[in-house]
Amino acid sequence: MVAALSCVDYVTVFDTPTPVPLIEELRPEIYAKGGDYSPEMLFESRVVERYGGTVAIHL
Repeated sequence: MVAALSCVDYVTVFDTPTPVPLIEELRPEIYAKGGDYSPEMLFESRVVERYGGTVAIHL
């Protein structure tokens, strides 16, 4: 369903314990998570912000 949204460029799954390796490779401009998270809870927030990306939490 998410992939069908016109505002979504790409959706993927990963088979590693965290999405960090995939994030480092793809370097998304916006990394979106559901409202049950906060940027402070996510280790990957630091990775995204390090290269200038944005972590977006959907409430």
